[in-house]
Amino acid sequence: MSVSVIRPKLEVYEGRVVAVSSISHMGESSGTEQLFNRKNITYKGKNVRVPCINANSIRGILRRKARDVFLEIIEKRFDDYGAYVQYFLNTGGQQVKSKVAKDKGAQGDIVDYKYEQNVRRIIPYFSLFGGVAEQHFNSGRFSVSDLIPYACQTQFMTGVESNLNVNSVITEQRNTTMDDSHVEGEKGFGEGDDKQKRQMRYGREEMKAGTLMRYKFKLYPDATDMDKACFHSTIRYFLVDPIVGGNQRIGCGELNFLDLKVDDELADKYEAYVLGVKDKAIAYLDDLDRRWG
Repeated sequence: MSVSVIRPKLEVYEGRVVAVSSISHMGESSGTEQLFNRKNITYKGKNVRVPCINANSIRGILRRKARDVFLEIIEKRFDDYGAYVQYFLNTGGQQVKSKVAKDKGAQGDIVDYKYEQNVRRIIPYFSLFGGVAEQHFNSGRFSVSDLIPYACQTQFMTGVESNLNVNSVITEQRNTTMDDSHVEGEKGFGEGDDKQKRQMRYGREEMKAGTLMRYKFKLYPDATDMDKACFHSTIRYFLVDPIVGGNQRIGCGELNFLDLKVDDELADKYEAYVLGVKDKAIAYLDDLDRRWG
């Protein structure tokens, strides 16, 4: 007798991304040297420190892109609101103490599914990424993996054989800065011929331009059609300027997702939906701002 197994459908978007420019993504520091972010893996029985772009960083960037799309559609600005609502919009909010929550009109520790569903409905990107609305936890329906370089040490993660050593994707960037200030009274500085300059050397590790990495995005089985539409809208906006990491002002961090395709029809559907719930979304945010500031 054969038994069929029903498995919830998990949508996975996986492929290759290349560093168009060098990438600065800070991890630990060693003296004046800023090391690239790394994660520990085991390769042939030994610990290997693999340089990677952290998933939380990518997820945070995508969340802010989704926030920008949302605010643009409802014609509000981020700084129209106080700190609590800004935190809610930016990072998914924070839990408030039960007693304070009850005093201010939230449900405290009670799980109110109607409340959760209402927030998911009028702020769809909050539904996709998850967070805390007042005292209510809302799980996200979307996850991101680290951007992992293709290398011999990482092939069990990427599924792609490679002869490249993972350490070869990192280079060192050396810089100097000149402190030529001359504040009166400070030791070592003065006016005219007495003025001294102090040179400081520092360095950072960067991932080389041309490094090929694997990306992976997942939409969980409980993701609704609107969650999926929100995902495509967010990715569409992100791909206009796919920048990650630090030192962006000096040209670091540009990526090219080689095979990530956006469903424009779904993205348009999402943005039209947000326009339709605009008044309710604004009323909710205004109420949050009034009660929490």
